[in-house]
Amino acid sequence: MFDTPETIKASEPVYVIATATKTQRLLELYQESKRSSRKFYDTLMAEGRLLVVDGPELLRTLQSVYRKSFEVPSELLLKAVTDWLKVKNVRLGVVTGGELIRLYDTHGDGLFFENIRSFLGLERNQDRESVNRRIVKTVEIHPEKMLERNNGITIRASKVRSTGSGALKLENASIVNGCQTTMCIVASRDQVEDTLLVPVKVIESAESWQVAHSANYQNRVRQIDLDLARYLRPQLVQRAAARMGIAVKPDASQGVTDLIATISDMQITYEDTKAFYKGVFSERPTNVFDNNYNKLQTSVLDVIYEHEDLSDKVFEALFGLSGAGRKGREESVRVYSSTENKYFQRFQKPEYNAYISLLAAGAVAGVNLAKREHSANAEAERLLGFLAAAKEVAEVKTQEFVDAYLMSYELLSEAAFASITAESGDALVSQEMWRKITQTPYESYYNTLRMRMQGELARRQRQL
Repeated sequence: MFDTPETIKASEPVYVIATATKTQRLLELYQESKRSSRKFYDTLMAEGRLLVVDGPELLRTLQSVYRKSFEVPSELLLKAVTDWLKVKNVRLGVVTGGELIRLYDTHGDGLFFENIRSFLGLERNQDRESVNRRIVKTVEIHPEKMLERNNGITIRASKVRSTGSGALKLENASIVNGCQTTMCIVASRDQVEDTLLVPVKVIESAESWQVAHSANYQNRVRQIDLDLARYLRPQLVQRAAARMGIAVKPDASQGVTDLIATISDMQITYEDTKAFYKGVFSERPTNVFDNNYNKLQTSVLDVIYEHEDLSDKVFEALFGLSGAGRKGREESVRVYSSTENKYFQRFQKPEYNAYISLLAAGAVAGVNLAKREHSANAEAERLLGFLAAAKEVAEVKTQEFVDAYLMSYELLSEAAFASITAESGDALVSQEMWRKITQTPYESYYNTLRMRMQGELARRQRQL
C-alpha cells in the first residue's frame, strides 16, 4: 500500500506506526522533547526506516484502493473455449468458470460497475432456497449442466478486438447482466471444475446504460431500481462515498469499508440515499413513499447528468442530509422516548426519515421543495440550488436543522394521534398515519412548519 525507499536493505527492519487518529501534533511534541528514545527515532527517520501512517493518510490510501472497485476496467482479456460467433456488434461464446474467476481476481467488483444490482449473497429467502443457492448447487454437484441451465452473462464494452484462439480484448468493459452467476462461481471456486461452462454475450457499444437496461428488463429487478439505476445504484453510491471518505453500510463485499467506517465521521446506507433521491427528484416530495418509477422527473435528471461532475455533487448533498437526518432521528428518539415505540415505528424507515429531513432542511433554508418549474432546465437548476442550500443547512446550521426536524416530527405525528380510537390497534394507527401523510400536500406541511419556526423564533426573542 505504501512505498518503501529503495535504499533500505532487506536485512534492516522497517517500522510502521499506524493509527486511525491524527498524529501530527503528537509527533511535533515528541520531536520537541528530550526523551531517551529520541536518538533511535531520529536514526530511523534519517534512514527512512520509520513510516507513520495516521488517520488522514490511511483514509486517502483506503479511498484509492476502494475507488478501484467501482471503476470500469479500462481493459480486460476474455478467453473462450471456442471461436466467437459474431453478428454485427454482438459476439456469442462460451467461457469456463475458471475464466470468470480469473477476471474477478484481476478486476474485482469493478467488473460489475454498470450492473443494475450488486451481489445478493447466498442467504435463504423466506424459508425457500434462493436462486443463487441453486446456481451454487449446480456448480458443485452438476457442473456439466451449467451451460444448459444458466442464461449466462452479458458484457458491454466500448471496443472489442479479437486476438485469436478465442481471445477478445475488451476496452471499458463491464458485466451488465450476470453478477449473480459470476459471484456464485467465485464463491464456489474450490469446487469449480473444467467442465463448468457459461454462455457469454459480448456487446460492442458506447451506450452503456441502454445495454444494461435492456439486459435486465426481463429479470426480477424492481422497475424502480431498474429505471433509477442510470443515476442511482449501489455502485454509484459506493464510489461517491469512497471519494468523500464516507462508509456505506451494510457492505459485505468490501472489508475495507469497515476501516473507512472507523476513520470516517459519518456512515450512510444505500436505502437512505435512495429515499432522499426519490424525495428530491420525483414529481412530488411525497413520492418518496412510492415505488412508481413514472413519478421520477427523468427529463430533469437527463439535464443534470449531462454534466458528469454534478453526480458527485448531488450525492455529496444527499450524504450530508442523510447524516443530519440521523442526528435528528437520534434526538427525536431521546426527546419522545415515551411514545416513540408505541406509535411511530414507521418513522424508523428510510422513507419517513428522508421526508422529515427534507421538510426540515427546506424550512430552515426557506426553499419549498414542491414548487416546480415548467421547463426541465429551470427545474434542474432549482433542484441543484435546493440541494446546495440543504447541504449548507445540514453542515453549517446543524442545530437549527435538528430543531426543525423535531418540529417536523411532531407535525407528522399529529396524523397518528388523530387516528387513535379505543378500538384501533397500533397497526391501524400506522396505516392511517401513512394514508394521511401521503395524501397531505407537502406544501401544507412546509407552510405550517415555517409558521411554527417563526413563532418559536419570536418567543425566543421575547425571552431575550
